[in-house]
Amino acid sequence: MMLIIKLIFCFSFNLMLIVNCGCDQLDHILERHRTYCGISRAKAQQKFDLPSTNTITNSSTDIDLTIRIVGGIDATRDEFPWQISFRKWSPRLKRWYHSCGGALIDNQWVLTAAHCQELDLNVSKIISHSGFSMITIDHDISLIKLSEPVSMGIKSQFVPICISNMEQSLKSPFKECISSGWGKLKMQGKFPTILQKVTINVIDPIECKKAYETVANITDGMICSGEDGKGTCEGDSGGPLQCLDHVSNDNILVTNNANNNNLDINQRWTLYGLTSWAVGCAEGPFPSVAARVALYRDWIAQTIINN
Repeated sequence: MMLIIKLIFCFSFNLMLIVNCGCDQLDHILERHRTYCGISRAKAQQKFDLPSTNTITNSSTDIDLTIRIVGGIDATRDEFPWQISFRKWSPRLKRWYHSCGGALIDNQWVLTAAHCQELDLNVSKIISHSGFSMITIDHDISLIKLSEPVSMGIKSQFVPICISNMEQSLKSPFKECISSGWGKLKMQGKFPTILQKVTINVIDPIECKKAYETVANITDGMICSGEDGKGTCEGDSGGPLQCLDHVSNDNILVTNNANNNNLDINQRWTLYGLTSWAVGCAEGPFPSVAARVALYRDWIAQTIINN
């Protein structure tokens, strides 16, 4: 079964930043992207406070019908230029169809879930975390190396997402973030043709463990988000849980030569999680669970170095 990758993108402006920060190995590897990672051109055009649609019900059965990237709305074109769609070829249907999501972090590397492993076209390597288990769904993270690098830069069409560190990740409970993906519009329904997004809150790990205590073990490698009626669903796996972080002016000197007064380059989308699993689709007390990306910074860095 073959797979292709769809990159949703559009990004071009003239910008210069000078950065001074304490960095780890992954920061050094991705240093060339530091001046523009996580910047969305659409960010300046709209607010990210999204309306909830969790009141939609089937009047005859009183069943919640918001089973998709649940409780969300259409994303605008170019809003998340790091968002990846992994697509498989169906011999029966004779067409490509969406399988999983992913997030572009470098010009030849994509992060996704380890359980999203069937791919062929446009990909040269798949490296899943050695601790991944389909039983526990722990360490559900993979790096995918593209067959050919894509062009990245201030004037490029492709933009990588920034990657959270543990300090950011541990401060994330109650933080408002966005999950995005092409998950099914309902459990047995079709995939949407337009990327979906939903604003959700990151949940305290203790509360998430309580919600799942009789179902599954929530580990340190997991981060939870969402609520009843708002979250992720089948087909969103591997896609980004992204939070908008502020880059302090103490650490970054900005020179904007684009004459774009609406573009706030101090606001950066940062990758906190990769959609992994849940019980149902944003149903009842069960939040969406994602791989906690910050915990795997060393693994990501070493994997890129070794490959």
